[in-house]
Amino acid sequence: ETAGTQDSSKAPQVILGLPQLGALLARCDDVTDDAPRIDLRYRAGPHGSEIVSVRVGSERVQRRTLDPRGEIEFTAPVTRTPIRDGGQDQTSTIRLTVRAPSEPFEISASVRLVLALAEDGTGECVARRARAKVATDFN
Repeated sequence: ETAGTQDSSKAPQVILGLPQLGALLARCDDVTDDAPRIDLRYRAGPHGSEIVSVRVGSERVQRRTLDPRGEIEFTAPVTRTPIRDGGQDQTSTIRLTVRAPSEPFEISASVRLVLALAEDGTGECVARRARAKVATDFN
C-alpha cells in the first residue's frame, strides 16, 4: 500500500463512543496532499431514533434523524497549522450534537473536537482537542 491510498479491509477507527447513543468513526488512512480531508461517519446506537446535527468549522454539514444503527457520513477538511501552533495537519472544530428523545427520559450529547493526523505513519487520527457532555433529562 502506498501513501495516500486506502486499504479497504481496514475498519474505520472509533474516535468516540457515546453512552446509550452511537459512535463517531473515521478513516484517516486515505488523506492525500491534493485534497486533504478526513472521512467521518456517525453511527446511531441500537436503542432508538437519534436526531443528529454536525458542523465543521462554521458550516452545518448534516442534520438528520437516524433510525437505530443508521449512519450519516461527512468530511472534515485538513489544513496545516502554523509552526507556532505545532505545525500539524488538523481539522477545523467538529461539533456533533445528538438527541435521543424517548420515555421516560431523553439523552443528549454535545461534542466538540479537533482531529489531527497521527505523525507516526499509522494512518490514524488523534484528538488534538476534545470535549464531550452527555446528559439525561427525565420527562
